[in-house]
Amino acid sequence: MPAPPIPVDRYLTPADPPAAPDGFATLAQKIMTGIPQPITLDANFTAVLAVPTGLGGEWQQADPSAVVSVSTVQTDPCDPAANPVVSAPVCNVERSTARLLIQRDGTNVASIPLTAGSTFTVPADGGTAAGRLEVSVLSWDLRAGSMIGPGDYGSTLTLAWRRNDTGVQTFGPVPLNPFLRLRLPPSITMRSVVSLNLAQAIYDRLRITIPRVLR
Repeated sequence: MPAPPIPVDRYLTPADPPAAPDGFATLAQKIMTGIPQPITLDANFTAVLAVPTGLGGEWQQADPSAVVSVSTVQTDPCDPAANPVVSAPVCNVERSTARLLIQRDGTNVASIPLTAGSTFTVPADGGTAAGRLEVSVLSWDLRAGSMIGPGDYGSTLTLAWRRNDTGVQTFGPVPLNPFLRLRLPPSITMRSVVSLNLAQAIYDRLRITIPRVLR
């Protein structure tokens, strides 16, 4: 008998790029004022894009259009020969530490790494006194020119976010317990024959099994 296939799906590159989760607002931001760059989310929260490499003069010598960090390294199949970040890191930085600093009313409350498709809860300690936020990083492309100062060097960042400290405005009907449905009069219920037979079979099975266990 042949062995079953190895479950490697979770290790494969997804066919589709990361998308915003349901209920999240998408924000596509061009990096025009240089890095770090603040990005306003709402009246309370601001996301500050930062790349703390510890370098200074080296960025002055780099090609302004050179790639510092790009999300396709995480979302596309890896080809070192064609990927400039993997084959020739800018300024000898093997892996960028690009991240988002989440500020609430001007105070840092979280540091989020740029990880494509990951969703982070802010603050991570679960505090709700002053608001909570969910942030999902979708894609980015950061260029060396943006590390120096203002200018349009092609740097972009796309993220999705939502507040998760407020109640919902719409509510759906609460599903009924299948055993409660069996006790309702037929005049106020609508059930298919298959669903009714399945619920009755489960009910009969439990009614027979439970007394045996008690004995």
